[in-house]
Amino acid sequence: MDESVPPDDGGDDRALENRRQYEILRRAIEDALLSVIGTVVLLAFAFSFFSVGAFIVIDGGTTPALAIGGAMMAVGALGAAILLDLFP
Repeated sequence: MDESVPPDDGGDDRALENRRQYEILRRAIEDALLSVIGTVVLLAFAFSFFSVGAFIVIDGGTTPALAIGGAMMAVGALGAAILLDLFP
C-alpha cells in the first residue's frame, strides 16, 4: 500500500476534506524536514570552514596564512550566524 495516499473513506465531502488536510499536512512536514536537513548540512559546511580557518591560523606562521585563515573563520562564523538568524 502506498503510504503517501490516505485511505479512501467512502467518497463523501468529509472524505475529500480529510484527504485535502492530509495532503497539506504531508507537504508541511516534508518541507519542515527538508528545511531542517538543509540547515544542518549548511551549518556543518560553515563549521568546517571555521575549523579549517582556525587550523590554518594556528599552524601557519606567515602573514598570508593568517589572513587566509582569518578570512575562512570569518566566512564560517558569518555563514553560521546567517543560518541561525543571528545576523541579517
